Amino acid sequence: MPGLDLDVFVHPSHISKNFICPITQTVFDKPVVTPCEHTFCEDALLEWLSRGNESCPVCSRKVDAREVKKASRIVLNLLGELPRYCDHRSKGCNWQGAIDHYQSHLASCEWKEELSTKEMRKQLEELKSTNKTLKEENELLNLRCIELTLTNDSLTELQSSNKVIQKLSESQTEVATLRKKLQVLELSLDPRQPTSFFQPYSSSPYSTSESEFENASNTDNDGDVSSVDLTRRRRTGRKAKREKGSKLKVLHEKEKDKDGGNERKHRIMSGGHDRIDKIDKTCKP
Repeated sequence: MPGLDLDVFVHPSHISKNFICPITQTVFDKPVVTPCEHTFCEDALLEWLSRGNESCPVCSRKVDAREVKKASRIVLNLLGELPRYCDHRSKGCNWQGAIDHYQSHLASCEWKEELSTKEMRKQLEELKSTNKTLKEENELLNLRCIELTLTNDSLTELQSSNKVIQKLSESQTEVATLRKKLQVLELSLDPRQPTSFFQPYSSSPYSTSESEFENASNTDNDGDVSSVDLTRRRRTGRKAKREKGSKLKVLHEKEKDKDGGNERKHRIMSGGHDRIDKIDKTCKP
């Protein structure tokens, strides 16, 4: 606790209440003054403000830690003249003197070494306990690090597996698409054998046989048909032959184009099947 207990002073009853800290109820230690001119122990006031209090403990006025100042030189001098005992009094030290002289006495006090040894032993025990606690915490942290490392490795493997699964899914989608295209190509191919080009036109209405011309000639010779009609019939026959030849030529070209298209489709289908087989082999584990 900040401040000095009254028991350490030679004449505690003579100490003015103006030297007593309102928070600790002890004699001031490093006194400070608030803007409202109330004096407190520095450590006690800072602890008070750190707990969320924003007002003076005496008058409840708002206090800002940045506005707190050290006590005046007069107050410090009066405090420094108060007579006190040595902290080692219970061990046998009979020194007494002003507060300002206490640090000089403490440096040469014969009881200091004994007290320091006990304090050091106490601190050593505390350090041992702290060290043991730190070791236990360190072991827990090491176990936690191992656990995190294993978790990280598992996540890495999972990510790799997800990438493989994604690639397999993409390959399967590609295979399905190729199969659909091949099915369309297979359906578009005509499985029947091509028919003769000449058969459909064997009985064309535009065809005129030589016998007709002969009949026409005979008729003309007999005098039943006029020469004008005979000439017209001959022209009509020649025209029909030309039209028939042109149509046969066009159909022949179309059939050649159809055969070439089928050949290209077969090549595409063959390449598609090869592609599907290759993807299937790749997708297999």
